[in-house]
This record gives sequence, structure tokens and C-alpha cells, in this order.
Amino acid sequence: MGGVTLRRNCVRFVTYGVGKLATAEGNRYIDAMANPASIFDLVDDDAKRRAVEQGLAEADAGLGVPHEIVSEWLRKLAKGERTPPPIPPESA
Repeated sequence: MGGVTLRRNCVRFVTYGVGKLATAEGNRYIDAMANPASIFDLVDDDAKRRAVEQGLAEADAGLGVPHEIVSEWLRKLAKGERTPPPIPPESA
């Protein structure tokens, strides 16, 4: 395919695409591209509620790592010490 033919085909393609975007259907795509959704924008409210309820139930049952132990671990990390994360007492 010669350069002139290739150039002509590219111009046709671009012209067709621009014409397509000028339609009502094309506007839908332009609007979507202007404000693309992020995976962080998609919130499953039921899953979030269940996770919070589960966390609160575990805390009420005494599961997890006490605040004092986590705070000490974070202080060590801030000083540059490489220590493994604390393990909950019941699973140690």
C-alpha cells in the first residue's frame, strides 16, 4: 500500500471517528471519558457494612492485637528497626 493510500485511509478513519463522536451516542462516550470511574469509586455498601460489623464483633470478643502492642511496633518501625508485625495473642 502506498503512502498516499495509507494517508487517505487514515484521514477517512479519523473523519469517520470524529463524525461518530458528534452523535448522541458519541456524546455518551465523551461524557464517560471526561469523568472516568476509578475502582475506588465503586463501593459495595453491603460488603462494607458486613466488614465493619465483623471487625466490631471481633474487637468485642477480644480478638486482635492490643493497641499498646501495635503502638510499640509502630514506634520501632519509625526508628528504622525491622520487626515483624505483631501476632494476635490467641494465634501465637
